[in-house]
Amino acid sequence: MSIKINKNGKEYPIGIIPQNVIDDVTFLKNASNYSTTEHKVGKWIDGSDLYEKTVSCGALPNTTRKIVAHGIANISKIVEIKGYSTNGTLYLPLPFAGASATSGIPVYAGTSDISFETGMNRSNFTESYVTLCYTKV
Repeated sequence: MSIKINKNGKEYPIGIIPQNVIDDVTFLKNASNYSTTEHKVGKWIDGSDLYEKTVSCGALPNTTRKIVAHGIANISKIVEIKGYSTNGTLYLPLPFAGASATSGIPVYAGTSDISFETGMNRSNFTESYVTLCYTKV
């Protein structure tokens, strides 16, 4: 018995699938799965393993900065920051480039936390999630 995996059109006997093919299948499976736990999603351009984690950040702040710990250890590079915030009716992408300096919502991350800054009251946006894509030391 064999299993056909569409990688160069090859079929592999069950139990004899090369690791690079398994890695590709795992990447495709994880690439569209958002999770609040860290999971491997592929490789970065330097060959490092690439991980992703989604962090619940709660409400946006009222004209100030908010810092949320992401709980990820040993980050080497953060290569993507993306997310959303909602007030239940309107959904804003994060980071958000507003029409003015005060309406935008910059989001940045470091090795221990995620930071938001608002130039206007955004506290009615009570649900926010940020997904980090990163490599590890």
